[in-house]
Amino acid sequence: ESYELTAAGMRDADNYKKFLAKQEQLDYAKRNEDGFDAKTRLEQQRHEQLAADHESYELTAAGMRDADAYRKQMAEEERQDYAKRNEDGFDAKARFEQMRHEKLAADHESYELTAAGMRDADNYKKFLA
Repeated sequence: ESYELTAAGMRDADNYKKFLAKQEQLDYAKRNEDGFDAKTRLEQQRHEQLAADHESYELTAAGMRDADAYRKQMAEEERQDYAKRNEDGFDAKARFEQMRHEKLAADHESYELTAAGMRDADNYKKFLA
């Protein structure tokens, strides 16, 4: 009976060692799966961060292009405004010069008529005398 008990104890010990080996194998498999899941999550987070960084870069670049386009538009509008004011200034100066010439011509004509009238009056006085 001692032999049978020893054999049964050895079988129980072998079975327990097999059980522990199986548990260890399952534990390694579970840890491996957990590690793979953690790595996958980290990789997904890194990918999402890269995508967000890229989108931010694209938005920043688009904003800078918009700002440059706006500055160019403002510069062109300012240039056109200066050109228009310059043209208006030339037109105003031309109108002023035209009016000045017309006034000088009218003043000259008035002077000529006055002088002619004075000559006519002198001639009439001579005629009456």
